[in-house]
Amino acid sequence: MSNPLSPHDLAESASGGEAAACAASNCDGSSLLDNASQRTLRRSAHAASFIATAAAFCNLYAMQALYPALAGRFGMGPASAGSLLTATTLGLALCAPFAGRLAARSGAKASVFSALAGLALTTCLTAFCEHTWSLVALRLLQGLLIPVALSALLATGKLWPSVDPAGLAATYVTGTIFGGLAGRFLPAALMHTGWSSTFLCFGGLQLAATATVFRLFPNRRGEAGEVKLVQLESLFKWSAQIWPTVCKTIPHLAIGAAGLMFSQAAITTFVAIRLASAPFNWNTTQLGALYIVFVPAILFVRLTPLALRVKGPRWILLAAATTSWVGLGLTLPEKDVAVVAGLALFSAAVFVVQTVLAHQLGCLEVENRELASGSYLSVYYLAASAGAIAPALIWGSMGWVGCLGMVAAVQASGLLIAKVCKINEFPQKMSL
Repeated sequence: MSNPLSPHDLAESASGGEAAACAASNCDGSSLLDNASQRTLRRSAHAASFIATAAAFCNLYAMQALYPALAGRFGMGPASAGSLLTATTLGLALCAPFAGRLAARSGAKASVFSALAGLALTTCLTAFCEHTWSLVALRLLQGLLIPVALSALLATGKLWPSVDPAGLAATYVTGTIFGGLAGRFLPAALMHTGWSSTFLCFGGLQLAATATVFRLFPNRRGEAGEVKLVQLESLFKWSAQIWPTVCKTIPHLAIGAAGLMFSQAAITTFVAIRLASAPFNWNTTQLGALYIVFVPAILFVRLTPLALRVKGPRWILLAAATTSWVGLGLTLPEKDVAVVAGLALFSAAVFVVQTVLAHQLGCLEVENRELASGSYLSVYYLAASAGAIAPALIWGSMGWVGCLGMVAAVQASGLLIAKVCKINEFPQKMSL
């Protein structure tokens, strides 16, 4: 153990440190250049993460605001329209456990670029769809591509080791919110130009974003490129561990994710169908603008880590659940303002819960974190697949009230399962 320095020693050390710093930089301002270089690197890292995440996520919910156009071009009803989101989320659920290893083998830059380019191409091909089955097939393919990009993006901290990883994580979450908003709003706003021109333009914007990301990403592979090829036999053995991992290591997260994503997919899909029908009769542009209510949620996402340190996750989850159902209650009257306000409260609560679950996943002490993350995402998007289409079974007879009732039943079932199975509760507080 070193001896403490006297005030005299500290003074000499300080003066010596200044001289050493001056000598190291040759007193020629090179340290200022280094600081400027670091700032440029940070800006590039955050810009690349934000643009890539938004470009990947903008395809996921692109069809939610297009119900009038889908009904006119393809003759789709509520069930068929919901199946478009189900196809994409099902692809996400199937590919998520393996996307991390695929990205590790190819490297982050190659994985992100290939996935984004493929997503842009499928968006352009959507412009020429004439049949429902072809549109569903393209949506499924997009679901297989999205997790490849997202898995690589979650590992990009290794490419920018000098950039704060917590800041990159916040940028990633912000990119998902803006990507979801842009994916809903832009096609709806452009739809007056026609189906084909809308998706060709939307795909062109994605290609431009892909080219920008390619320029911003560093060429080095980072740790992801050091992973060896996985043999097919070991891949099957590894995939067989998914559900045991869900049951043993992340049951509370799996139940939370399932209830959350079922609710979010059901509400955001069928609120658009409700507003497109009488007595609201919103057009496609209005439906696209509806999802601007997601923007205020960014503030709550940024504040959630602080609230977790002060109050702990259980208090935050209770407050979010209460807020979400207050918001859903506001959507019951047939008044536009009430529906929009209710959806704003619901979306803010959903993003807060997503942040809590993501932090809990990061705090887990498990042997195979990659497997746990893939298992969590699989449950997450399987629930979304069900939520996007299940309310259609009762929509004709019960409408919006039936949709809310189904969401409540799913959430209550999750709580009951957690109680019966005596699943461990969240810890009171977390160290972030």
